[in-house]
Amino acid sequence: MGINSNISVWHRAFDCFPDLDGKHADYFSSAAISVWIRVEDSAAPTEHTDKINSKLRSEGWVIASELTDWSKEPSDSNEFVDQALLDGFVARVHRVETEHVLLFADSKASTSMTEQLSGFIEKVNGTGLLYSLYSEKHDQYANGVAPSGAEFLPLWSSKDAIANWMIDYPTYQITEIDLNTVKNLILPELNSEMMSVAMGRGDDELILVHPLFFKQQLPKIH
Repeated sequence: MGINSNISVWHRAFDCFPDLDGKHADYFSSAAISVWIRVEDSAAPTEHTDKINSKLRSEGWVIASELTDWSKEPSDSNEFVDQALLDGFVARVHRVETEHVLLFADSKASTSMTEQLSGFIEKVNGTGLLYSLYSEKHDQYANGVAPSGAEFLPLWSSKDAIANWMIDYPTYQITEIDLNTVKNLILPELNSEMMSVAMGRGDDELILVHPLFFKQQLPKIH
C-alpha cells in the first residue's frame, strides 16, 4: 500500500500519572508514554492535543508534562510509525511501579495505595496542614533517595508519625506546612525536578506518588 505524501507521523513523549479512578492507581505511580500520531501535512500535531488527552485518559493516565518536543518521524522508520500510519494513534507505555520505603526491616508495605491516600487526605482536610522535616542549617526540606534511585520529599498528615524518621535527619526539625504552600510551591517544584512525594503512612512507611497526582487529591483551598 502506498503512503500518502500529504500525511506524516509525529512523535512526543509525556510524563503521566494514574487516574485515581482508573486501573493503575494502586500499582503504578507514573508512566513515561511515547505517542505517535498521524497528521495531515496541512495540520500541526498540537491540533491533536484533545485527542491525545482523551486517548490516554481512556487508558487510565493523565498527562503531567511533556518530556520531549514534537518531532516528525521518517516514514517506515520503525514499527510505531507504520502502525500510526494505519491506525492514526499509537502509544508505548513505560510504567513505574509504586515504591514503598520502609523504615525497619520488619516493616510491612501497605497493599492499597488508594486506601492509604484516602485516610491521609481525610486528615489533611480536617486540619488544612501537612508536615515534613526542615533544616534551618541547610535551608531546605528533608529529601531522600529510594532503593530504585527515585528522589523524594516526605510529607505526613500528622506530626506524631514523624518521630521515628528523625534519626535519619539529625539536623532537621518537624515543621508544619499549609495547603497553599504545598499545592502552589512545593508540588510544582517537585514536578519540575522529576521528584516524587513520599506520603507517610503510619510511622514506618513512605509511599512514593507523583507530585501532580498528589496535588490533584488534596483538598481545595478556600
